[in-house]
Amino acid sequence: MVKIAFLQIMPGETLEEEKLAISPDGEFVSTFVELAKELDMAIAISFLEKCDQAPRNTVCLFDRHGVLKYKYEKVHTCVFEAGEEAGVYIGELDLDMLRDYRSREVHGNAYRHPQKYGILIDEEIRAPFIRSDYRK
Repeated sequence: MVKIAFLQIMPGETLEEEKLAISPDGEFVSTFVELAKELDMAIAISFLEKCDQAPRNTVCLFDRHGVLKYKYEKVHTCVFEAGEEAGVYIGELDLDMLRDYRSREVHGNAYRHPQKYGILIDEEIRAPFIRSDYRK
């Protein structure tokens, strides 16, 4: 059994956790923008974004130049039973039940090919991806 925590904020209510929400234009995010430039690599960050209605669980992807390429306010599609009040609730996830379901449902293991994962970490560069300005 795995325990997961989730935050439920009711309209018009405020929680202490909301004080942790940060602006996407603030110092925290800009630190990663600069780091992407410095390291010359893409960086994705996840944070509790300050918004007018309620904080959002946001992920931002910056390219190697620090340019925002993708922003997604994550939506949790799972339904958990929680109290009537705003708060942090602990939910239990039965992993054995989930594994059993996954073994029988339509996709199951059908599309997993771990033997092919090596391609993702292979350092050999093949055409058409060979570039004269390659950076190590």
